[in-house]
Amino acid sequence: DILAIMEWLTEKVDALGTRLKADLREEEEEEEEENMGDVDLWSLTGEGCPASVTAVTGEVAAKSVESVSVTVDESKAEAVDDKNLALTVNPRWLQHLQERLLAEDGHPRKAKLSEDPYQGGLVLEWVYGSIVSTAEKARDGAKRPLGSYMPQSPEAHHALLRALEEQSVWDTRLAQARVLLSEMLKNRMEYTEMAKQFDIKPVPKNAKPEELPADDSLPDPVIVAVLCREALLTKAKLHHLLFEHITQERQLRTWKTQLKQGEPEFERLKRELEEVKHNHRGLDGTYRSQADMERHRAQLADAAIEEQLEVQTAFREQGAALQAIYDKKQRAEYDLARRETEIKQLQGWKGTVESLIEKFTEVLEAQAAGVPAGDLEEGGEPSTKEAAPERSPSPS
Repeated sequence: DILAIMEWLTEKVDALGTRLKADLREEEEEEEEENMGDVDLWSLTGEGCPASVTAVTGEVAAKSVESVSVTVDESKAEAVDDKNLALTVNPRWLQHLQERLLAEDGHPRKAKLSEDPYQGGLVLEWVYGSIVSTAEKARDGAKRPLGSYMPQSPEAHHALLRALEEQSVWDTRLAQARVLLSEMLKNRMEYTEMAKQFDIKPVPKNAKPEELPADDSLPDPVIVAVLCREALLTKAKLHHLLFEHITQERQLRTWKTQLKQGEPEFERLKRELEEVKHNHRGLDGTYRSQADMERHRAQLADAAIEEQLEVQTAFREQGAALQAIYDKKQRAEYDLARRETEIKQLQGWKGTVESLIEKFTEVLEAQAAGVPAGDLEEGGEPSTKEAAPERSPSPS
């Protein structure tokens, strides 16, 4: 089997080399040509036109330009000093067509002088629409919508409104981030000065008892300032987590859309692969000899194998791409759930810290007003309740 495969591959390579040898000599004789690029194939010429194009030399060129010239309508002519204007072919593009002929494979190639003595080239083919330029194909492709879906005016209006609302939300978050950054910088400077003044140092998690400070008492205003800093840092962390959450939700929606758009193509390739595997090409027919029949069947078998390999490769690539997108979607959903839990925990911690700050502030204000701490209610206001009268013991 291996020897048979080697012989088959050798025959294929030899046949390919025989076909390429004839074209190789022609490619070596061709000179490097300038790439046309995206040029204007038509030019507006005539008196009063700022960009006039000179006439192209050559009998065929003159006939070609005359055959494709178009007179501009009277309304356009009156707009440019009532002069007669004409729409003519770009001379550079016309020369490019004159120097080329169609090869056996249907692609343009540079012609030799002996092959085209009149230098007609591909001018008439282009005039009558047999060939088109790459720039024309690109422009036509840019005008066509991607897919069969055509958005309607109301849908485009709603999409614009959603985009403006989303932009407004991002602008609001940007303003909040700037304010938060300014507060954090100011608080950092104040905390640095306060830490130097009261010798505040972070305590390690696994610190030994002898490493702890002997006197860890701090004034009440310093404790309130530390709690305020903790609330500010928690607020900044929440802002960052919400930003990541919104960004990943948008990315998750994009991946879901890609999966939704890629699944029909995957199913189509799957059906096509099944059809290629089970639907055999017509091997029946009348042949002049047994050798012709075997050769024809061998060609059909080779074509079927190549087609099956091509469809199978496309099917595997599409499946791998969809699997990669699905894995990303799964990780994003896991990260979103984990981040939501973290956001809820931080919001609860932020509420606890703010509650402590509020109670500390109320106690300090009451002390400054001369109200004893024991006379304060749970809300922080002085107690106004009278003592309840003593009840007489109930008869047994």
